[in-house]
Amino acid sequence: MSFRITPDMVINGKIDHIDIGDVKHVDCYECADLIELPNWPNVEIVECDNCPQLRELPNWPNVAHVYCNSCPQLRELPNWPNVLTVYCIACTQLRELPNWPKVIRVDCDDCTMLEELPNWPNVSRVSFNRCILLRKFPNWQILERTHTSGCPGLVYAALVVLIQTEFLLDDLKKECILWHV
Repeated sequence: MSFRITPDMVINGKIDHIDIGDVKHVDCYECADLIELPNWPNVEIVECDNCPQLRELPNWPNVAHVYCNSCPQLRELPNWPNVLTVYCIACTQLRELPNWPKVIRVDCDDCTMLEELPNWPNVSRVSFNRCILLRKFPNWQILERTHTSGCPGLVYAALVVLIQTEFLLDDLKKECILWHV
């Protein structure tokens, strides 16, 4: 069963006055004044689309799939213990992501404030297109697909590592020459 939150349900940035019972799928669409969502314990799927004032999401214990599109005030996400997929597209104030233990897919395109990513143990697909401040990319072992176009910080970081490696190789060559003389 699904429950759709509409703009007329939002009072003072919240919707605490609504009891959704055992609903597992919550959909917030174009709720311009929504600042936060209640901590509904049975929620497994959450979709927030074009909620420009949404600042945070609760630490739902059973959430498995989170979809946030165009939520520019969203700054951080909780460390959901059971989340499998996270889509945060154009959440331009999102600064960091937790180390979700079970996540397998993360898409955070156009999250322009992200700087580094955790080393998720089970992730297999990631997309971080146009995350212009992203500088650190973990060495995930089981990735099937990666998208990182438009991330100048990653290119810069890779060049720094390459240059440092080149200097180390030059020093090593000099040491080997000294040992052979």
